[in-house]
Amino acid sequence: MTYLSIPYPPAAVAKGIISLQDNLQRVATFKDQMETLSTALSWPLRVFKSETFCFIQGALIQYFITATALWTAMIATHCLLAVKLRKPMAVAAAENYKWYHLTVWGISLVMTAVPFAVQDYAAKGAIYADAGIWCWIATPYNDYQVALLYGPMWGVFVYTIVAYTYVAFKIVQARKFVLKSSGGAGKASQNSINRFAFKAFLYCCVFLSAWVPGTINRASALLDDNPMHQVYEFYLAQTIVMPLHGFMNSLIFFFFALTGSMGESTNTTSDQKGSTDLHSPRSMSANNKENDNSYELKKVSYR
Repeated sequence: MTYLSIPYPPAAVAKGIISLQDNLQRVATFKDQMETLSTALSWPLRVFKSETFCFIQGALIQYFITATALWTAMIATHCLLAVKLRKPMAVAAAENYKWYHLTVWGISLVMTAVPFAVQDYAAKGAIYADAGIWCWIATPYNDYQVALLYGPMWGVFVYTIVAYTYVAFKIVQARKFVLKSSGGAGKASQNSINRFAFKAFLYCCVFLSAWVPGTINRASALLDDNPMHQVYEFYLAQTIVMPLHGFMNSLIFFFFALTGSMGESTNTTSDQKGSTDLHSPRSMSANNKENDNSYELKKVSYR
């Protein structure tokens, strides 16, 4: 489903709906697509039962889900730097964009390669193999599932909450300053704060819905590795919500892009109504009449 919510809509739609100048959001949507595509490979892998394809899926899931967590952290860091350094978002992105890429894709590659060293050390068989729901870090390596993905994922979640809380605090401070200096901008400032808070709240809800069932399953497997003692409902919930993680993020992204562009177009229309179009036929006709009258006056004065 995520793969259908492409972040590059046709030009006619994109022109009126969304501007894709924010490369961070664009890359984040791409990695969400790849994450969902990786988890969606489970069904054909069950049919063909290929160890090679199982290995590929396991490595892809580890790589792109790690990238998902890191890009979430980078977007939070991006907002944090923009507020902390008091720079426009575009300037902060231009200065740090390459470092975001190096950090995310580099750490993701390391976290995907580490299991190979673990495999040789633990000697429990192939580490990228059948993990129950799909191919990933195999069931005998339950503790490494937590260490290499779930632990860092929740660490990123806590960091993101702290970062956005700090940003929201600074925004509220700025709003108070604006209200003191100009009462007319208070409503627009409050709308921006509400929009920011609502967007962050939705992303948190998506994260929790996607990762709470899987975390419960991992904790249960660590306490008791007998598959017959696991809770089926939590595995079913994980199977449903985790592949939809990127799709739900894309819905939030396009919803705010759509409502934001509609608001901008409404403001632009209202501004245009308040001013006179100098290039309209009526205005041009009036200007011509004024020019003709002034020409006649000049003729009279010359006589």
